[in-house]
Amino acid sequence: MSKIKSLLFFILFLPFIAFAEYNGHQIKFSIEFKDGIEIIGYNFLSSIYQKDKSISYTAFLESNYELILRKQSNDLIGEFTYFQNRIKYDYSDDEGAEKFIYTLTDKKEVDKNNIEKIKIIELTDQSYAIGISTKHAWEDRLWMKTKPVEKYSFGGTFCSYHIYIHNKNDKTDRIIKVLKEISIRFEEEIKEQKVIIENPDGTNYYQVEEKTNKIEQIIDPKISKELQNFSDEKVVIITMCSC
Repeated sequence: MSKIKSLLFFILFLPFIAFAEYNGHQIKFSIEFKDGIEIIGYNFLSSIYQKDKSISYTAFLESNYELILRKQSNDLIGEFTYFQNRIKYDYSDDEGAEKFIYTLTDKKEVDKNNIEKIKIIELTDQSYAIGISTKHAWEDRLWMKTKPVEKYSFGGTFCSYHIYIHNKNDKTDRIIKVLKEISIRFEEEIKEQKVIIENPDGTNYYQVEEKTNKIEQIIDPKISKELQNFSDEKVVIITMCSC
């Protein structure tokens, strides 16, 4: 199966496989410290293998709360962290289905030695293959509650990108134009290679296959680089990637 067909399969059947291969959870929890102070925190966690099946998954995580707090990125914040705030973003997909997704903000360090216990308040399924790839601050939740004025979707080899523009301007128009040009050129280059394969003129098949693979490998980085230009705009990008 080609990489393009694999991506299409992934997009079409994601609702059925997300809770198997790509399952994760958005977790809302309370942290009770030994001095009696209690706070609310949030984190995302990919599903963890649970050897002891005699207790619930929630109880398993509460008993092993360092799994919830362990840092999952290479930043300068300490080993155990949580997010102070969580934004819920409501959106409609390409078929018009109403959905929502969370993004976390305001990361904080926590000293595990000061924790008395953690209590899970809410455990929400969310595939780790889908996420909001734009960075947001807590105050962004205000404009993120409004309906987008424009929506676009672009597909690479391994990822699809769904762009929700909440404030349209000349800059967003220029970025979308570039993304369209990248996508059109990608489709043309792939089509050219298919024509060569279907109408061979002595060209080595493996050379064509190698060139096709190179074209497929650079499309996602190209799109991703251009999407970074939205960083200062009122735009939400939901990215879905396959392995």
